[in-house]
Amino acid sequence: MKYEPNQWSLDIETLATDERAVILSVGLARFDPETNTIDVIQDVVLSSVEQRDENGRTIDPATVEWWEGQSEAAR
Repeated sequence: MKYEPNQWSLDIETLATDERAVILSVGLARFDPETNTIDVIQDVVLSSVEQRDENGRTIDPATVEWWEGQSEAAR
């Protein structure tokens, strides 16, 4: 199998772990494991949590607590 150096990663951050979770942000990055380089293609913070919560999305207090314990860079 031929090795493809450019790989893609999609990252979705949420406030719960179920399929109706409020989505905080979506990020897309391209990386090359041979050279260990990463190019962030897109990092989008979505609309306010309140607006998404009003549309039937879920927020898990334990997930919110976990996020509050993360570094500013992670948030």
